[in-house]
Amino acid sequence: LESDCPLLSDAMRRNVFMKMNANIKHRKRSPNIWEFLVRLLISFETNPALVCWEQKDKYRFKLIQPKLISNLWSSRSKGKSSKEGSYSNFARALRYWYSQGGLELVEDRQLIYQLGPLGIKYIKELQ
Repeated sequence: LESDCPLLSDAMRRNVFMKMNANIKHRKRSPNIWEFLVRLLISFETNPALVCWEQKDKYRFKLIQPKLISNLWSSRSKGKSSKEGSYSNFARALRYWYSQGGLELVEDRQLIYQLGPLGIKYIKELQ
């Protein structure tokens, strides 16, 4: 994956996949897929090369390199096989978060997503 996109430094990878508090007896957890996208959005290394704001005031963003982003997401665990993740599987995982509040549906737009209430709260905490 590094050869596909040299801007993905080791430091950026650690930051994007950094474990978070799960609020359960100080247990750490990996970021959810929408939290991963928020981290890409706030990173100067990946915004606007991989993902960029479409309408920042509405928390709407566009995936510039969806295949690379889905491969990065699928490579998050060293214990998993090195299969490249398909964008269709990645998009399916994103759609799950429409009902959970992490993302909201943007109709009739390809590769455009919008943060939901959980996503907006999370990005405000990070800034």
